[in-house]
Amino acid sequence: RKPPDAGRALALLSLADLAATPRASEPSLPPALVEQLRARALGLLQEPGALPSFPWVAVRVAQTVDRGELGANELVRLLNQDATLTAQVVRVANSPAFATASGKPVLSARDAVVRLGFAEVAKLASAAAAQQVYAGAAGPTDDVAAVRVRTWQLGITCAFAASALAQDLGLDAQRAFVGGLLHDIGKDVCLRAVVALRAEQAAAAAAPLPLAALLEALHVELGVQLARAWELPAELQEACAQHHQPGASKDVQVLRLVSALADLNCTEDWRVERLAEVQDAAQTLGLDRFRLRATVTQVAGFAQRAQSLTAALGATPDPR
Repeated sequence: RKPPDAGRALALLSLADLAATPRASEPSLPPALVEQLRARALGLLQEPGALPSFPWVAVRVAQTVDRGELGANELVRLLNQDATLTAQVVRVANSPAFATASGKPVLSARDAVVRLGFAEVAKLASAAAAQQVYAGAAGPTDDVAAVRVRTWQLGITCAFAASALAQDLGLDAQRAFVGGLLHDIGKDVCLRAVVALRAEQAAAAAAPLPLAALLEALHVELGVQLARAWELPAELQEACAQHHQPGASKDVQVLRLVSALADLNCTEDWRVERLAEVQDAAQTLGLDRFRLRATVTQVAGFAQRAQSLTAALGATPDPR
């Protein structure tokens, strides 16, 4: 008997299958505004100290996961080098979302490893390190702050979901996790440029900007520039550059799929191109509609975890 056509099966998926939120209409995006923001963002890339340093702890922590007990000791050592990061991990471990029934408080990085497990703490620490980068993009206006938090939440969602899917497919789960954290880092540059423009133009605060559309238009270009400035490994530069491209490697197709699903699941301003990205990436990865539905469920679960992390780290929740 001829097996069913996976492509046709995927084509029959509905928005409900993909857990897509109702979609808002796309705002108009004046080309002059895009060029103005691009110029300001590229200027920030040339200004010493205007952009954050690469969150090396996020990568170093993720790389320890496969090293057994020695890795756990190294994880504690890495955390203890950064008092702020250690405090964030301890705060998360003591939060209602992660605390256990024992009732004993977590007082140190080693306590957190004992309580939550080595792999879990490694991922939480990486997420907290990435949050420190996005925290600097906050401006005095609520719209920038809300988009900043939502962008970080989407990065955390993608990191956990990409790691899980990569492991199922026999790909590098830790590379997928870090790629999920950093593939949209160009949005941070764009938000900082918005804050800088508003500071320079007093009247700008009175004119709402289509932030989501601006980030979508510029984040790949700016992410590539920042990845080069940070001298990221080639595979992470590839993740920044190609996470919307159909011809990308399977590692990047994992990011492409979960990123599109996270947008569909978590945002109202998702672009229609996300539907094609889901179908194309799923076919490239050899996923049938049942495995894709399972991934949709995982993405939704990890989105909830990202919201719990936001609350535990004391970030301003997304008001949407």
